[in-house]
Amino acid sequence: MHALVKRLKEEGFVDAGLQGGTSMHTLYLSQSRRIHCGDPKYREVPPRLKIEGDATWPPHPTLCRITYEDGSEKPWSDRVDWDELPDKVVHLLVKRLRWFKKG
Repeated sequence: MHALVKRLKEEGFVDAGLQGGTSMHTLYLSQSRRIHCGDPKYREVPPRLKIEGDATWPPHPTLCRITYEDGSEKPWSDRVDWDELPDKVVHLLVKRLRWFKKG
């Protein structure tokens, strides 16, 4: 997780407005400052990426789960290796979600 946060800062995503929040073992990323991190008083949540350790039992030591939550009934989700996480998240932010442009 540290490698991801470091890369997002170094590549300018934070300066460009990427917002983050945490909830125990989960990192949330959004374009909005209204990131809901488990507080029940927030009912509507803006689109966000949710990054957490893989929820299999026993927990998988090298995999994490990325979920794009946009209010749909079945949000997009993928399992990736922790080592691949920074590349995957940057790809999602730029190419798939198009929240940011690289250049």
